[in-house]
Amino acid sequence: MQPLPFAILWLGLWLVGLISVVVNYWLYPYSTQDWLVILAIGMAVSCLTAWGLTRLPVFNSKYQQYVRRTEALTAAGQLATSLIHEVRNPLTSVKGFLQLLEKKVVQPELQEYITIMSGELDRATELIGDFLQVARPREPLWEKVDLNAMVRDMVMLVEGQAFLRGVSLSQELSPELPWLWLDRSQVKQVVLNLLSNALAATPSGGRITVRSHWRNRQVWVQVEDTGSGMPPEMVARIGTPFLTTKENGTGLGLYICRQIMARHEGRMEVRSELGCGSTFSLVFPDNFKADPHATIGGTNSG
Repeated sequence: MQPLPFAILWLGLWLVGLISVVVNYWLYPYSTQDWLVILAIGMAVSCLTAWGLTRLPVFNSKYQQYVRRTEALTAAGQLATSLIHEVRNPLTSVKGFLQLLEKKVVQPELQEYITIMSGELDRATELIGDFLQVARPREPLWEKVDLNAMVRDMVMLVEGQAFLRGVSLSQELSPELPWLWLDRSQVKQVVLNLLSNALAATPSGGRITVRSHWRNRQVWVQVEDTGSGMPPEMVARIGTPFLTTKENGTGLGLYICRQIMARHEGRMEVRSELGCGSTFSLVFPDNFKADPHATIGGTNSG
């Protein structure tokens, strides 16, 4: 056995270790150069270990600060959520009294004030609902759903608004869609949000087309409009919390849509060109295959 030169490990002014290699050429017939490489690797590992030990107090302190800050933010978030929930109850009462006043008041100017107040209360209630959905997202309630029937129901809800705005609304729904396991109310919310956004972005004389199709084991629902479109930097940020182009928007609608799609193991895609309109696509995994014309419990479900 033959010892190789040893090395003293320094970290700044601190002596942190000593390393050496004793070679048994009969058991390990490596060259001296090989053992020097092993020695160098050992020195590097020892230096990194020593450096890590000297940094442990710093890391621990920063970790403790992070934990305290996280706990404080969590507590603040829980408090804010509770307060928002409590605020919604008196707003509901105020809304009820306003509706009673609306029936009793006959002066046109007072009727206008009541209408404005009622609209602002509705906006506040919607904002609170959005915040609560972000703070307390619920798990999906799964059921087999005919997605085309659901889309048709949502289109019917906005047909009146589209007519008043002078926007044409058409559907191109594939009859071959399979049944899907979905949370009915959550997916309805997503589709209605996309339709409402398309209406808000499309001027009079414009067109909104709703499509569905099934390809590559994925089910697609698309809402295409001929509105103003968006620049690439805006498209890249779609779904970011509090990002909105609406004057009275909360910026939470599309964020919630993305979260709902993620809970369905799907995704939301956006294609848009400034001045040429936008297409929002909901992509669901083909997670339940069956006869597209099958029924649930003997009746069609929408």
